[in-house]
Amino acid sequence: MFRVHSLERPWEGSFAELWARTLAVAGGLAARGIGPGDAVAFQLPNWAEAAVTFYAASVLGAVVVPIVHFYGPKEVSYILRRTEVAAFVSAGAFGRRNYLDDLPGVCAGIPSLRVVAVVGTDAASLPAGAITFDTLEDALPRRVHPTVDPDAPAVVAYTSGTTAEPKGVIHSHNTLGAEVRQLGAMQAGGGLPALTGTPLGHFMGMLSALLIPLTRGEQINVIDVWDPGRVLQVMAKYGLSAGSGATYFLTSLLDHPELTDEHRRLLRYVGLGGAAV
Repeated sequence: MFRVHSLERPWEGSFAELWARTLAVAGGLAARGIGPGDAVAFQLPNWAEAAVTFYAASVLGAVVVPIVHFYGPKEVSYILRRTEVAAFVSAGAFGRRNYLDDLPGVCAGIPSLRVVAVVGTDAASLPAGAITFDTLEDALPRRVHPTVDPDAPAVVAYTSGTTAEPKGVIHSHNTLGAEVRQLGAMQAGGGLPALTGTPLGHFMGMLSALLIPLTRGEQINVIDVWDPGRVLQVMAKYGLSAGSGATYFLTSLLDHPELTDEHRRLLRYVGLGGAAV
């Protein structure tokens, strides 16, 4: 089961339903000339379309370029140019930010870019040359999958670029598999499925939500806005662990007045990166 706990764009479906969407988007990308070795970037909140785009690009043997949803146009434009992307999937809007305003400038002057698809926006609102994600998904499923060199690039994950431009870390299929195996062996959970608030556009969110649960046969639960009170409600309703990632994800729950003993039972194990609590 794959659940998106979003007030703006909720989705719930089986892995079979998610896989059907994946093959359809892969077909839409392939029909527009996207194939093995091409870079496919996405900048989306924790929505189903982020997972579908990630899996669809992987099915095609393309190189996935995840971008966190809070990066501004300067960082996004740099990443798209640096990786010579062939396809870019963006949100139309999220919260108070309108990505459509930035899209023409972000995508301008990139000769390699052939496909720009936007999630959650009608066709009439799109800039020239862009299509809706629904249009991309309205395609014949791609059921023929290429054979890919396991040492070829699979993901280019960009760091925050604290002192300079973001830096892309290149993972091959082999190194990505190694990350999944070693983190999967270490990742806390106590046997409970986890609610992931870390962005799917971040390497840890990608691993924790899109890859490791598949190797364990676990359900996937993601949330697009980290509202601690609502997170506690979702945890209790679905029996989920939470709090892993940056330290804020845990401290915001521990400090919340609605935290109960039942929540503490669900919080038996968490994995933290960064500063100690």
